[in-house]
Amino acid sequence: MKRYLENIKAKHFSQLHDKILFSGLSDSEIYTFIQCAKPYYISLEAGQIVTLDKSYSYMISVVVSGDVLISSTDIEGNKTLIKSITEGESSGSLYSILDYRNALVEIEARDDSEVILIDPDSLFVTDEKIAVIQQKMLVNLIHSQRGLFDHLSKRMYCLTQRSIRDKIIKYLGFCSEQAHSNRFDIPLSREDLAGYLAVDRASLSRSLGELKREKVIDFNKNHFIILDENYFK
Repeated sequence: MKRYLENIKAKHFSQLHDKILFSGLSDSEIYTFIQCAKPYYISLEAGQIVTLDKSYSYMISVVVSGDVLISSTDIEGNKTLIKSITEGESSGSLYSILDYRNALVEIEARDDSEVILIDPDSLFVTDEKIAVIQQKMLVNLIHSQRGLFDHLSKRMYCLTQRSIRDKIIKYLGFCSEQAHSNRFDIPLSREDLAGYLAVDRASLSRSLGELKREKVIDFNKNHFIILDENYFK
């Protein structure tokens, strides 16, 4: 795995400015931090998957460009989708804090993507040379976790529903709220949505079909329309 310092280009500074972790930092401050932290760099083509072992799975992952899925895999090979992170998602440029030292983490690129992995010690262990930069980034890190924990709480709310039908309704309700519309696109394929809701894909498709026939929702691939808002109150 390469070091980011060897691959950083001028275009990357403008991209990093848009990420929550680096918000408010100047180009020189970003470069100084990268020199000290020596983050790892991953370049992925669309469809490519990289598996992070325990040496890297606990690191802070920043999506510099592109669109990725983050999943964890347990010792028995069971895969669980954790989060979809898109470059344009304000809270999605940073995925961190949850400790996956005892699990393998997969990063799957849905578009050509660039990701950097930052050792948390570079933020949490005080270094006089970059103490001011660390302070700014820690404030950004705390701010970013508000979005992460909101995402996790919504997912837990979906998972605690008793039926697949109710899980789908809760998930689509949250997507509608985020889009401020009853028409919206979801960021997940059917397989990824089944993993996210921890249900069988065939059962998911069957429940979606029932909701469509009952005119509760309509959909075409990833585009959904809520037809009966009474179910989503």
